[in-house]
Amino acid sequence: MKKPFLIGICLALLWCLIKLSFFLLNYDQPDYLKWFVMLNMLLATLTVSLSIYESKKRLPGQNLLMDVKNGISGGLLYTVVVSFFLFFYYQNINKQYNISQLQQREKEISLALDDPKNMAEIKSQKPEWRSLSKNELVDELKKNASVFFSPKFTMTISLLALLLYVTVNSLLIALIFRRFLFLK
Repeated sequence: MKKPFLIGICLALLWCLIKLSFFLLNYDQPDYLKWFVMLNMLLATLTVSLSIYESKKRLPGQNLLMDVKNGISGGLLYTVVVSFFLFFYYQNINKQYNISQLQQREKEISLALDDPKNMAEIKSQKPEWRSLSKNELVDELKKNASVFFSPKFTMTISLLALLLYVTVNSLLIALIFRRFLFLK
């Protein structure tokens, strides 16, 4: 197996193991979500960096496009493993997280619609909402929130965001490595 693939798999499994261990220790709270995102970004950057570095060390005469390709190849595997893990994590392991987020959102919706000024503002956002009663509007907003907090949506957004992040990182890191690390 090529080194970039191995690096991508190992670092993705490391992130999954950390996420699972935090779940088992009951530290998987919404307050810690930003730290998991930051760790995910750090490990994705590390995946791209190590993939480019290892391929550059193995074949020193490669051009910029090959460096970017090697960075993306490791990062793509990282992205796929982490995104599918997130789907199964929120679908099977920690179902309560999405349920609690949805309940919190429903409370916020109900509180917002209790104020007539907020209700008028929300109804003005879409023409089809103008004729809805308060209960119908609550149901419509709950339906929108349930899509947003679904595991499929989380996986899709994770795939898109990580793929974009890995692609941009691969280009930037390849340029930085060419400029400072692997001088000719």
